[in-house]
Order: sequence, then structure tokens, then C-alpha cells
Amino acid sequence: MIKGILEIGNLNKNKQVSEVATDIPKRKENIIYKIGKINFNLNKDIIEIDLIESYGPGKEEVYKFVQLKLSGRQNQFFATFKDLKRFVGESGKKYSIWLSIENELDDLYQKINEKPMKEEIENFLITLKKIKENFYEDYLLDFSKIEGFKGQNSSDFKKFIKNKLGKNEDVIFWTILINEEKLVDKTFYNELLKKKIIDDKKKIGHITCSFCNKKADEYFDDFARLPIKFFINDKVGFSQNLSNRWEGNFVLCKDCYLSLFSGEKFILNNFNQRVGAVSFLIIPEFIAKIPFNQEKVREWSELTNNVYNPFYFFEKEKLKDLLERYKKHKYLTYFLLNYVFYQQNNQQFKIFTVVKDIPRNRLDEIREKFIEYKENIFTKFPNLYSFRLNSMAEIYWIIPLRFSKVDNKIIDTPKITNLFASILEGRKINSSFLVHEFWIGLKAKYYKNKSYHNVKNSENTEKEMNEYILKTHQLIFLLRKLNLLNGGTKMHIEEINEEFEKYIQEAGFNERQISLFLLGTLIGDIGTKQAKYGSKPILNKINFQGMSLEKLQILFNEVYQKLQQEKLLYPDVEIIYEKAKELFDKHLKDWGLKPYENVYYILSGFSFKTKLNIEKAKEKKGGYLK
Repeated sequence: MIKGILEIGNLNKNKQVSEVATDIPKRKENIIYKIGKINFNLNKDIIEIDLIESYGPGKEEVYKFVQLKLSGRQNQFFATFKDLKRFVGESGKKYSIWLSIENELDDLYQKINEKPMKEEIENFLITLKKIKENFYEDYLLDFSKIEGFKGQNSSDFKKFIKNKLGKNEDVIFWTILINEEKLVDKTFYNELLKKKIIDDKKKIGHITCSFCNKKADEYFDDFARLPIKFFINDKVGFSQNLSNRWEGNFVLCKDCYLSLFSGEKFILNNFNQRVGAVSFLIIPEFIAKIPFNQEKVREWSELTNNVYNPFYFFEKEKLKDLLERYKKHKYLTYFLLNYVFYQQNNQQFKIFTVVKDIPRNRLDEIREKFIEYKENIFTKFPNLYSFRLNSMAEIYWIIPLRFSKVDNKIIDTPKITNLFASILEGRKINSSFLVHEFWIGLKAKYYKNKSYHNVKNSENTEKEMNEYILKTHQLIFLLRKLNLLNGGTKMHIEEINEEFEKYIQEAGFNERQISLFLLGTLIGDIGTKQAKYGSKPILNKINFQGMSLEKLQILFNEVYQKLQQEKLLYPDVEIIYEKAKELFDKHLKDWGLKPYENVYYILSGFSFKTKLNIEKAKEKKGGYLK
């Protein structure tokens, strides 16, 4: 996988450091983004704010928008930035960019020999002195110098900017100009970026590069500047998931370090995706030589993002069109796909799950099976088609994930990313794990436990629970279509109606599970009858925390009594009860299901039958119930 990053980085090896270091800023849909220009007009002694230019692809390179995620104590000299504190300063802290630039230039000046650049730095430091004297007091901005601004502080300035922007407009980043000349265009600015990314981390000595195996006199063993922190030499096992070996003595020559830096930046900019609140990277790795040059790499990345993002879904014709574009541009040369699920917080790059060496045809197979699954649901269960999964991304909302109320971040991320990994790799999935998660999910829905990410405010928690359970069935159907679940049955049960039998077979329930599912359908009928009186007390008979075998025996008797009481013991209902009881009694001595599994399968039948009863009521009324 690291090889794939290097290959992409090698395509950009002739570019300047400032070009490969740029970041594509994150954007939201339906927002028009502007480039904020802050011009220090030394002739007029004013600061001019310009929000005219719109952001477009490539503008991040023009304005050298670079985010190295340096710690707060390091010099933040970047003249294009997002945080306005870089410009206005912060009380009690020497936070504005000018001190950082001054310190960095003093250091750079001592290390270079080129006379033109030394002169440029000398002249700029004179200009910098004027800026500090005329526009700042102890590194805090004098707001009265801003043209057209009548406020007094940062809060007022933010309102001022908001008023200058139109509806649905925002600033993508800010950049500093001095007398209309961009600071990032200074020759020394490129040198500052090179110094921070390369020279500050470079060491002198005789080594053999861990990548190319070439001898080198300049090397790198500190990878703190890399955008993706794959290699941290003092943490055993940190990079093992990525390279299958301990990297305790990992060293790189200058060329490989630059290629790795460039490749990681490109991947973060162009192959960075999200599913729900989980970030992941797509990292292609070519088996042979990359069949296109630098000019084509961005177009190739756009197609790859579309076709090989496993959480996108395409109908047949759309997928065919995308693959044709691939073939036309000769982008289909054999390569493997890697997926890295991660979380990034400032300096931390936390990797949850790595999926390595997935052939392209595995994604094609998943898509084909997904299309078959959808067509199958439409054909067999048209009344339940609205509960289908439209893409693999919806799985994120089926597995219940806790989130922290402190920072609103998901706590259980590995639980969902490991499930995604199993699907991508074609590994069998433990059905008991799934049922346990479904049980947690249905309880969270029913009791409105908002510590889980998929629980919303709802007046009708039973409806929320029922719809959730029907969604879990759809996930089971899909995983069975992908041949990722063990077990299941194709048993023919003559005594029950065809719709029940088809559903049970699609879900692959065994006899124990069928017994409880059928019992649940009867509870669904009782609940439908009771709902006419305003509530469903029958649900109180189910202990959502889990039901033992003894409790199930009691429940069977109570359900039969309720069917009699509600006058629901029609011949077909009695047949279903008898079949459920027969299967239950058959396995009394080898039951095997856990208490939480018992609850899930009972409520599965309840939700299924409740939905069918609602649909039948709609048909009788000739429209939708209000």
C-alpha cells in the first residue's frame, strides 16, 4: 500500500515543494466560496478587504494554501490561512503571522548563500517593521486601520465580513497582500515551505533507504511533517497494518521522502472520502507501471473516486458509462485498492481499520450483487421495497454507534469499520455479532437512548423501532446475497402462507429463529387489534433486556390466551401458532439462542407483521391512513 502512495508521489516529483504541499480546502454543497484578500496598503496606511474573487479548482495552488498542522508552539508563518487569528492576533499571545515570518526569515537568512534572496529578505524585513509599527500594537491588530470598518474587536470584524458576503457565500481561505502583491509570491516564501517540510527534518549520515535500497548521505527518520502519520519510529506496531513489518529503524532518502510526502498530500486531497462521520482514504496501487502521466492523474483520480468508492451506488447504465470512460482513457490497467479508515485531530492521525490489496473486480462483484439484491426485494417483497438499502453507506445507520457528548465524535468507530472491512474482503460475518448490535439498536430506538448516533426525536418510538428492525432484515438479505453469513435454511413450511415462507427463507432463519419469528407475527396481530383502543399492552410481555427459555415458555402461553381474548384465533392464525410451538418444543433441549437473540427474533416477526397489517389496512381504505 505504501508503494501505491510512492507511485502517485513520483508523478509529481518534478513539481516544487510549494505545489505538492498545497491542500484542497473542504467545502459544503450549495455554498459559493470567496477568496478573502487582506491588502496592507502602505501608501494609504489602510488595510483593504477584498472578497470579489471566487474560489475554483486550482486556486489553492495559486495562493499556496498549505496546512502542515504544526503544534501551537511552532512558527505558523503561512500567509494563506483559514483562521483570522493569524491576521488579527490574540490577546495575551503573539499569535499573528508576522512574528512567525520574522523568526523563520531570520533563521533562513543565516542558512542561505544566494545574494538575491538575502536582499529580498532584507527588504522585506524593512517592510515588515513598517507593518508592525503602523498596523499593530504588541502584535494585536489596530482595527481602525481597516477600510470601511467601524467596529472595535474580532467579533465585530466577523460580522463586518458576514455583511460583505452575499447569501450562501463564505470565505474559503484568507491571503495576505502588501501593496497588492501576494506575500506567497515572494521567492523566500517557497524557500520557507521547503525549509519547514524538508530541511528542518533532514539529517546527514550514511544510510540505506528503506524504500529504494539506495545509499544516501542525506536521510529522514522523523516523519512528523508527513500529512498521514504512517511511520512513527518510537511506537512499536504503529505501522504494521500498513507495511506488514516493524519499522523501528525506518529511514528514507530525500527523493523517497519527497515522493511519500507528495503522494500522501495527493491522496488526502483527491481520495479522501466519508461514510457517515467516518473518514476513509482510497489508495490505489498499480501492479505494473502507471499508464498515464502527471496531466492525467487528476482525471484518473476523479473516475477512481466514483467507480471504486464502495459506498457509492450506481444503476447499471451509469456504472457501464463510467467503466467505458475508464477504458477510453486507458485507466483500467490492473491495480489493487486499499482503504484506510481513520480519524484526524490536529496532530493525531488515528487509524481504525486498514483494508489491503482488494482487486478491482471485488468492487464490481459487490455492485453486481447489490443490484441483484435490490431487484430481488422489488420482485419478492414490493410492499417492503421502501425499506431497501440504496447503498452500502446506509449500513452506517443500522449498526448502533455511541458518540461522545463532549465532542460529538463516534466512540465505536472500529465496530463499523471492521464490518465494512469484512464486506470488502469477503470475510464471513458472525451473525451473533450482528444480532447483538441489532438488539442494542432496537432498544435504543424504543427507549429513545440518544447516546447512540442513529436515534432521533420521535413521537412514535414503536414505529421507529419497527422500521429499524425491517432495515436490519435488509442488511441480512444483502449479506446473504454476498455470501457473507453462515447458516440459513431453505426449508419448506407448507402450513404457513407463502409471504411468510419467502421472507423467512430470504433471511435464512433456522428452526429456532423461525419459531420466535412466527410467535412475533402473532404478537403483531394482537398489537394491531389493541392499537384500536389506543395502546399495545402486549409489548409489555416482552422483556427488551433479554428473555430466557423459561420466559419464552410463559410467553407462548400468554400469546395464546391473548389470541383467544381478542378473538383472533382464526384457522390460519392457529396454524401459525401451532407451527411456532412445534418448532419451539422440538429444540427445548438444545435451544442455544441467547436471551438478547430471543428478543430480536420475536420483535422481527412483530415488526414484519405490523407492517403487513398496516399495508392491508391501507388497501382496504383505498389510500393511506392518516
